[in-house]
Amino acid sequence: MFFTYSVSHSQNIKITSKTNSIVNDLQKANTYETAFLSKETKSKQIENYNLLKTTASDNELRQLTGHKNGVVRVYSFMALSERQSTFSLEKCISKY
Repeated sequence: MFFTYSVSHSQNIKITSKTNSIVNDLQKANTYETAFLSKETKSKQIENYNLLKTTASDNELRQLTGHKNGVVRVYSFMALSERQSTFSLEKCISKY
C-alpha cells in the first residue's frame, strides 16, 4: 500500500505503508518532543521519530517536509538534517 503527499516544492512520490503508519502515529500525538529526557522516561513520540529517521527514504522525508501536520514536517526536517542530506533544508524552510 502506498500513499502520496503533494507539495509545491517537490514531486509526488509514493510513501510506503510502513512510513505512513509512523506518520500517522506522529500526527496522533501531535507533539514535538526532544531527546532531552531522563533515562527512565520513555517517549513514544521520540521512538516514532527514530523509526521515521531509520525507515523513511530521503525522498519520503523530502516529501514529508510539506506535510499538512507541523509535527511531521519538523521531524522530517530533523531526520534529513541528521542524515546530512544534500537536500537544501534552507531552501525548503524558506518556503514556510
